[in-house]
Amino acid sequence: MPPRLALRARLAAALVAAGAIGLAGCPHPADTPTPAHRGGRQAVPKPEPAFTGPQAAPVRQAPTDRWEPLVDGLAWRRWELGGEAPAALLAVQADPALLAIEVVPLHTRAPGERTAAELVANGAALAAVNGGFFVLDKQGAKQPLGLLMHAGKRSSDLRRADWGIFLIAQGKPRIIHCRDPLPAGTTEALQCGPRLLIDGRSPSFKAAAATRRSAIGMDDSGRVVLAATESGALTLPQLAGALRSLGCRWALNLDGGPSTQLSLRAGDVQTDIPGLWAVPSAIRVRTRR
Repeated sequence: MPPRLALRARLAAALVAAGAIGLAGCPHPADTPTPAHRGGRQAVPKPEPAFTGPQAAPVRQAPTDRWEPLVDGLAWRRWELGGEAPAALLAVQADPALLAIEVVPLHTRAPGERTAAELVANGAALAAVNGGFFVLDKQGAKQPLGLLMHAGKRSSDLRRADWGIFLIAQGKPRIIHCRDPLPAGTTEALQCGPRLLIDGRSPSFKAAAATRRSAIGMDDSGRVVLAATESGALTLPQLAGALRSLGCRWALNLDGGPSTQLSLRAGDVQTDIPGLWAVPSAIRVRTRR
């Protein structure tokens, strides 16, 4: 072998051994997609490429001791859990008096518009988080599981379950149990569960392992909080405690695991928590037209 080729071969071998070169497309075991819910049974989604959209690093780290304003009506903050299993939650706070908060059906959109990061990168939102659970149809496409309403139009019907509903009625956000009637003037609604905080208190949760999680909450002033695990994993009680620490009085669990994703583009901050796949719904914050 010519000396130059031999040198290249030794260099490549050294990089592989050092971990500088890896095998593309091989997910870490912790990132392996989990089954989706379907009427108490499990439906394993068909394999699809992991989402590899924008993953820009934030210009600065979100503060952990306060909400830091980004633009009028929008702020961000980080919550950290220490101990033997550290985790971090990235949160965005939005004032519905200044910004529009909407539930967005993504299952009917074209590819390139089906993730939180794509919504934000396309200029359709300042911030977005994944929505609720899904079921696979006969063609293997993700369909929303539970009530989904945008601009007063339903694209998925209510499901009987011990879940909650995040909604916007007459411009004001609320989180209710799904057995409660929708308030008059409801324009946006998303069903998921369980509820994490009910008037400041946490209900009893069924045992569930720590995993990547996302949620939506509200504080006493009616400001809405979008949150997703940035690193590590959380149990439902830990997630509820984190949202209470962030000032929420009401909170609702959203889909988690590989669906967990949050994107933010506001002020000089651009950051994404990417999911492993596209999702059928999202909750976005945008400027009013």
